[in-house]
Amino acid sequence: MSENYRLIELSRELWEIARYREVLEQHIPALKMNAELRTAGRRPEDVAKMTDEEQISDLNILITAYGVVPRYYRGPFIITLWSMLESGVEEVARHVAARKAIDLQLSDIRGRTNRERWEKYFTKVLHWDLTFDQAMWQQFEELYELRNAFAHANGRVDRLTEGAKDKIQRWAQEKRGIDIKLDMIFPSEEYVRGAVNLVQAELLKLIRRAEGT
Repeated sequence: MSENYRLIELSRELWEIARYREVLEQHIPALKMNAELRTAGRRPEDVAKMTDEEQISDLNILITAYGVVPRYYRGPFIITLWSMLESGVEEVARHVAARKAIDLQLSDIRGRTNRERWEKYFTKVLHWDLTFDQAMWQQFEELYELRNAFAHANGRVDRLTEGAKDKIQRWAQEKRGIDIKLDMIFPSEEYVRGAVNLVQAELLKLIRRAEGT
């Protein structure tokens, strides 16, 4: 498989994950509407006649539409999105290394953080600037912390390390599109959409530069 083909395939994968997000999000408003239609409009006397099981069923319908589905869609999606970014950077690194006839790979480099490892390899080994500014690195760090929170703690704040907990609680207080309810993390649609746009835009820039290497 040629190096250019892999970059083309990566571009297609970026389009696919953006479209996948759109398709999944389209189902959530309809799910909420159906839940409201099923549970709203009951007269007080009708509610009074409902059994405990029927009232719990109504409550579960609303919880599923407004909490369960968005959370269990967006959390795993963030894990997938980070994997896309990480594998995309590695794909670009392999392409540039092959063009420069460099045997040392990004996977051979160690570092305390993704930023340290990536910058060390691209700058010192490939002599190729990633062009991520400080604001961009901060957004990647945020995405990575959320990825870890869902991958290792199922989005449960009480199971995070103190450092990760402090960061995510601060981001929630700053109204960055991250909410915490019942000690669980709820990314908003706007947050996930922005994260997809960020990853897509930055990887496409790297791909275009790599194709000209």
